[in-house]
Amino acid sequence: MVESPVVIVGAGVSGLICGIELYRAGVPVLLIDKSAAVGGRIQTECVDGFLLDRGFQVLLSAYPEARRYLDYDRLDLKSFWPGAIVRYKGRFVKFVDPLKRPRDFFSTFFSPIATLMDKLRIARLNAACRRKTIEEIESQTEVSTEDFLLDFGFSPRVINSFFRPFLGGVFLENKLATSSQFFQFVFKMFGEGEAVLPAEGMNAIARQLAEQLPSGSLQLNATVQSVASDRVFLKGGAVQDAAAVVLATDVATTSRFLDLAAPDEHGVWVSYFDAQRPPLDEALLVLNGSGKGVINNLSIPSNVASSYAPEGRSLLSATVLDDQVGSLEISDEDSLANAVGEQLEEWYGPVATQWRHLKTYRIQGALPVHDLVPNKKDSVIDGMFVCGDFQGIPSTNGAMKSGRLAAERVIKKLRSD
Repeated sequence: MVESPVVIVGAGVSGLICGIELYRAGVPVLLIDKSAAVGGRIQTECVDGFLLDRGFQVLLSAYPEARRYLDYDRLDLKSFWPGAIVRYKGRFVKFVDPLKRPRDFFSTFFSPIATLMDKLRIARLNAACRRKTIEEIESQTEVSTEDFLLDFGFSPRVINSFFRPFLGGVFLENKLATSSQFFQFVFKMFGEGEAVLPAEGMNAIARQLAEQLPSGSLQLNATVQSVASDRVFLKGGAVQDAAAVVLATDVATTSRFLDLAAPDEHGVWVSYFDAQRPPLDEALLVLNGSGKGVINNLSIPSNVASSYAPEGRSLLSATVLDDQVGSLEISDEDSLANAVGEQLEEWYGPVATQWRHLKTYRIQGALPVHDLVPNKKDSVIDGMFVCGDFQGIPSTNGAMKSGRLAAERVIKKLRSD
């Protein structure tokens, strides 16, 4: 009989999933988080009637773990179109998946950003990734994504104009040093489903997960200062006994709790703007295929889900990678927003000067680095259980899977005790 609850430090996606699985198994659970809301890195803020996700984020509908835990109908998911508008040699070029949008076959077929062989190879790669199971992808020998694409036969033209900015928005780095396992997993998910946004913002995902926990199992606005295998110590002196302790915090915080060296993380900036009319009407991502300027990609969330903006307005979201800031004298949100605004004016002309800057987010620990360093992470350290997307392929799916596996390990331990 478990008297003390299993204490989960962190109420992000992995912590919420761990709590759900423990609760379903009849194990008392308590989640403690320093924030005022659940979700960890998945947050949505309402500013002047606009829904601003903290960083450009999407849910891939094919994620198997998301399908396991989320009610897609209740989230009222809205889909991006499959493909992108690419800024290439001073103009915008449409490049979409003709299998999912046959009406755009000719615009894609004649698109100058890729050779004919590149376009055929994309179709072949899509089919190859879809044939593989996730387990097969995760067991393959890793190379960098850039080397994988070159080995597959893609030309430097399509790598630089399409893959680099597209995957830069996924990996949060545009050198494509990220593991080919991560790339193949993501490419498989895009091929099997859609990139979607919940109508009420990305944090609706975390809120729906939290609804699956028992009343009283969430303790927010509470800071954990240190941890042991059977208790946690909170700011202010309170001590919470625990049948087991699960660390479901970000990788930097987990490393601090365990007195380990923190691994690298990718950072990103995201600037939001209010426009009377969007610069395009399609629900497509805009990619910077030129490699010039600070913007990696531009999205218009209100073209995907109209609820992201007040009636009669449009919401624009520009993503800037730390790699792209480089040696520029950008140290704060205002200077970043000014640089983004100048590039938007270059792209779209004087109308861009009328777009009102809403807010810029600087997210330093946005995504764990997933390069070619061996990816096997310890899941039990000093008697404490660890979960988070850094345990596998960094993604919402990875966070969910890690939380589920941590719960299974905790249940096994409690039953053996």
